[in-house]
Amino acid sequence: MPENAKPVTVENGHLVIRIPLMDPVPSSTGKTLLIGQLATGYDATVREPKTGKPIRVSLTAMIKP
Repeated sequence: MPENAKPVTVENGHLVIRIPLMDPVPSSTGKTLLIGQLATGYDATVREPKTGKPIRVSLTAMIKP
């Protein structure tokens, strides 16, 4: 993802999260394969439209082996 790209945006009333898919790597338990992550508690620069409060995001994308 380009350095200036924002992984979290609000578009047409939807929270949109864009993260690059990575090659599958085993999770710490080995039960799943991780294919994408956004840092735990990532402080997005977007705000919830109704309250104006900042949105925090945590995301892990995985597949079963």
